Amino acid sequence: MQTLTYSVQRGSRQRWMLLAVLLTVAALILSACGAKIETQLGLESAEKGTRTMLVSFNMKDNKDKIKGGAQALDASVRKHLPEGLEYGGIQSEGDKARATFTIPFSSVDEYRTKVASILKTAGSKTEPTVTILNTEQGLVQGIQVKENFSSKELLDWLP
Repeated sequence: MQTLTYSVQRGSRQRWMLLAVLLTVAALILSACGAKIETQLGLESAEKGTRTMLVSFNMKDNKDKIKGGAQALDASVRKHLPEGLEYGGIQSEGDKARATFTIPFSSVDEYRTKVASILKTAGSKTEPTVTILNTEQGLVQGIQVKENFSSKELLDWLP
């Protein structure tokens, strides 16, 4: 289970909680294509937010696995995209490319439902648990997020 704790400054900056709560989860390696996954969870409140997953990879290193280049990969991703997950396309510069995936949600229940659907599409047996707490006790002040799944698991459906 992942436990992530973030500090939120009090005062006028609380309305910018999205910026204050952005988290970067450790980069994971996808075994299928050697991609690096960077995850940010932006919260506007303890209930509403967006999980953004950026998948970076090298087209040159994956020529044998990616037939037809970035355009063919983009078309395949769009064809297999699970419900609940939004896809922002592939941006490439030279041999380097990055795909953007987001899961917007307006409640923890909606987030959990979308994640469950995506995990099922990916072939995972994980039943997602998500806890988002707004803590203001003692030395711990801010938002605490606990999940029992990873971004790699959410992207295991990728062709």
